[in-house]
Amino acid sequence: MDSNTLRKLTNRLEGSGFLPYVNVQSVDDYFSLPKSERERFGLYRKPFALPIEWLKNNKTTKIGIVKPNEKGWRAWEEEIKRRYPAQWFVREWCFSWNNPVYAFFKGLYFDYREKKYAVKRYINPFYPRFRKSMPRHQYSDVSEALRKVNFALVLDFWYDEMIDGIVDWNDSINHKNFFKGVKAAVKYIEVERPALEKKADDALTIATKKTKGTFEQRYGKHDALERKIDQKDNELLIWIMQNREMFWT
Repeated sequence: MDSNTLRKLTNRLEGSGFLPYVNVQSVDDYFSLPKSERERFGLYRKPFALPIEWLKNNKTTKIGIVKPNEKGWRAWEEEIKRRYPAQWFVREWCFSWNNPVYAFFKGLYFDYREKKYAVKRYINPFYPRFRKSMPRHQYSDVSEALRKVNFALVLDFWYDEMIDGIVDWNDSINHKNFFKGVKAAVKYIEVERPALEKKADDALTIATKKTKGTFEQRYGKHDALERKIDQKDNELLIWIMQNREMFWT
């Protein structure tokens, strides 16, 4: 994760600069604080974290041990409603799913956004290089399709997720090595492999024009280049599978 994304995430966790969160351990601790620490310009500040009542089953959960009689967000909101009725109405209820009017229009908005996104991705789908690698009208043997598809996915990952993504690829040795590996793979796919193919094609053209010599003498250079391409392809495909868990952002 890069420094800019980390800064934005930290700011979001801390709350706004105008009304930062209050760091307390319980509802009682929150309301035991003096007003000067709970309010700013007459507006109440929210706690950073409190228990969730519906998790009160007296067992260990992902967020820790929840006690059956421990007060949580619901108790906090009820007390806020009693002490700050006007603020509670605007800040906690008016723009919440408890407000049927807001919930209705918010539902319409979500439905519109999902349909808009679906149309966008239909016109401009994910993994464009992957889709271009396997045209519907063009047959390809599975052995060749496996190479085309995986190479295209590597290119999609590099250009669409790795270069401008949110992951800090310098934060660990594993990330650094993986970044170097993908960069080298892209170079092979886009530069080195086409150059080897051209050499092989040129060698084949020359070989077909020769009329003397054995088959090995005429086509030996072309065959050697083809074997080199196959070897490098296989090495890269194996590396992709060995590192497939790293291909995510």
